[in-house]
Amino acid sequence: MPSAPLLSVRSGWLSALIVTVGLTSALAGGLIHSYLRKDITIAVGGKAVTRATYQRTVGQALAEAGVQLMAGDEVWPAPSTWLREGHRIAVHRAVLLTLKVDGKTVMLTSSAPTVREVVRRRHVVVHQQDRVFPPPGATPQAGMTIRVIRIQHRVIVEQIEIPYQVQSSRDLMTPRGIVRVKAPGQTGLKERAFKITLADAMVASRNLVGERVVRNPLDRVIMIGT
Repeated sequence: MPSAPLLSVRSGWLSALIVTVGLTSALAGGLIHSYLRKDITIAVGGKAVTRATYQRTVGQALAEAGVQLMAGDEVWPAPSTWLREGHRIAVHRAVLLTLKVDGKTVMLTSSAPTVREVVRRRHVVVHQQDRVFPPPGATPQAGMTIRVIRIQHRVIVEQIEIPYQVQSSRDLMTPRGIVRVKAPGQTGLKERAFKITLADAMVASRNLVGERVVRNPLDRVIMIGT
């Protein structure tokens, strides 16, 4: 009979131990579950979606989200990259584009994230004064035409004749009805400087920046007999 209290104590202790182990296991499981879960953002073609995942790599997360990668598509970070909390995955779809530059038209497929990157990957040098359309930061869209317009600034000088004036006077020494040329006259010369802007070798603007008289005209003088 004395063993009954001891058995009761042992039974209570065992029950408490089982409950404790159960709570510990549940807590550990919750911690592991929380540790494995990651909130990530997947952006495809500029459209972003935030979702939770328990996958380990970028590629696995994309497959889980139903994102199929086609030939030429670009993924950043790489599909083999290990995921971490807050990761942002960008998928840039390869699209068919038209590039016009230096008088040439090229059809190409690119997964570059911006127009600027499309041009750079084609090894096209864009100078500071050049213009790119659509804007360099724009996202390439299927069927888009990208133009690189070469801008040049030049100063040209044009020469313009200045007409002479005709002066006439009556001359008592010249027979009546006779016209005598005393001075033949000479046209003058003026120079005008223009600053022109060329866009792909076509004049886009033209502005007068200066002018000067190189040679003054000389009047033509005639004598009329009276």
